[in-house]
Amino acid sequence: MPLNYAYAWLRSQRIAKALKNQGLTKPHANTPIIYIPGILGTKLFDTQQRVNIWGSPSTLLAPKTDYAPFALDERALTAWQDHDQERAQRVIATEQLHAFSIIPKLVDTLVTSELRSVLHNALDYQEGRDLFFLGHDWRQDYRLMSVQIEQQIERIEQRFGKGCPFIFIGQSVANQGIQFWAHQASAERLAQVQRWYSFGPTWQGTFHALSMMHEGYYPASKKFKGFTPADVASFPSTYQLLHQKPRVIDAQGKTLAFSFYDVDCWQEYGLGPWHTNLRDHLNVEQLTSYLALAKEFTQTINSAKEKIARIPQVWYLGDANQAVLQAVVLGKRLLSSAAEIRQHAPELQHLALAKGDDHLPMEDFAEQPNGCFVRDYQNIPYGERYMLVGQAKDHRSLINYGRNLKAIAFDIATVRQQN
Repeated sequence: MPLNYAYAWLRSQRIAKALKNQGLTKPHANTPIIYIPGILGTKLFDTQQRVNIWGSPSTLLAPKTDYAPFALDERALTAWQDHDQERAQRVIATEQLHAFSIIPKLVDTLVTSELRSVLHNALDYQEGRDLFFLGHDWRQDYRLMSVQIEQQIERIEQRFGKGCPFIFIGQSVANQGIQFWAHQASAERLAQVQRWYSFGPTWQGTFHALSMMHEGYYPASKKFKGFTPADVASFPSTYQLLHQKPRVIDAQGKTLAFSFYDVDCWQEYGLGPWHTNLRDHLNVEQLTSYLALAKEFTQTINSAKEKIARIPQVWYLGDANQAVLQAVVLGKRLLSSAAEIRQHAPELQHLALAKGDDHLPMEDFAEQPNGCFVRDYQNIPYGERYMLVGQAKDHRSLINYGRNLKAIAFDIATVRQQN
């Protein structure tokens, strides 16, 4: 067994002991938890070749040409309209990717194994009994996730009773799908949500979505199979994740008019179909359709802000890194990543970059207040609304950051006693 599993177990035991010392482990019924992963968090299964095209080290390190591609076809654009119709799919999302095995039994990258260990050892949750990990195809339109969420709630009600309370834990982009679910939910359904824990919620979107589209995403470096720019550009979720209110400055620091929903902006700054890596893979008609879908999605969830705000929430944020606050235009080129800005416009870093978790700048959350900002882990107002700001090294690490794991355990235990 890799050493990081042993470390995760020891950490969960320390958290369990701390809860016991505070009198928070007395017998109480657990409120069922629905955990929804973010990008890459669910295995993708090729039903023809009978292999996981994502989630298996063999298919990542030694892919075969007859495996299903990562890219989605044109049906992805109408998947939401057709979601109530039976339709054969070659690739399906299956189970939660708790850990990614690099060298089986020797080297694993833990994804949600540490959180699961804490919930199990410190709070007596059991996966499949009162802890449910919702697998979803993170490439697809986020609105489809809302259907799966509702189906999972119905399954929970069959076990725990109609109208039973439940808890959401959303990682990163998963919170987009939860927002859309909240938009559609009745007041009675919303009242069932006892708590909603959001790790790195992408409320305003992120410039990182554009970077992934142009550069691709290679979890094990470009030496191995990953998600090419053409792949990423075929995912409706990529466009739904674009920054909703992007700020852009020129070489003099002057603010420029810019919108990701305006195709002319893409052409003017060489984005999407006009970018070298996508010129042969994405056309203007496709881009227009993707952006229309994304704009409709954004308008829908923004119209539901009051409904969403009714749900008691805790946000887990980070400011140990830097994220893009304002993209920079140099000539006809848009610099939308921190690395590009540091390399090509270092004199504008003080305007373009800001403290964040490397994907999301803290300033984005000042516009979406969810209670107070809390930076002192010794004085967390458990059971209330708050935004906990920690020192996780980056966006992906928020879910595994030790102090966050302890904090969520204490919050769940506190709420459990209050109810």
